[in-house]
Amino acid sequence: MSELPTLVADYAKQHPDEPLELIGLGRAFFKDEAYQQDLMKQFEAIAPAELKGALASAGNMHNPKVNDLAKYLSKAFLQTQAAKELDKALKPLGRKVSKLSFEKFFLNRENGKIAFHAIACAEVGPLEAPEKK
Repeated sequence: MSELPTLVADYAKQHPDEPLELIGLGRAFFKDEAYQQDLMKQFEAIAPAELKGALASAGNMHNPKVNDLAKYLSKAFLQTQAAKELDKALKPLGRKVSKLSFEKFFLNRENGKIAFHAIACAEVGPLEAPEKK
């Protein structure tokens, strides 16, 4: 994860007239142990009942308990250190992470630990929302 903000800054320098709108978060992102721990912490704070239900379930993406937890993924992501680091890289560009779009969210146990997985993109928008007329 630590290289992603650098990549964002580099892209912005090379393409100043093409503002970022999406940042793909690949498989390696969800393999990052610090991110996994942070995401678990955010779920514990934001959706403890849904997390408990999902952890007790089979964990697949079609399980209703996992779908209940998935409703909180974007909100949880926005509270993670990863999202804050992206926001820091985007701020000089007048941009910020606005939400996480994802599909195929599921969880499993890897090496005795819970691991969350998804195909995900961080959606990027302006720092300030435009005024509505």
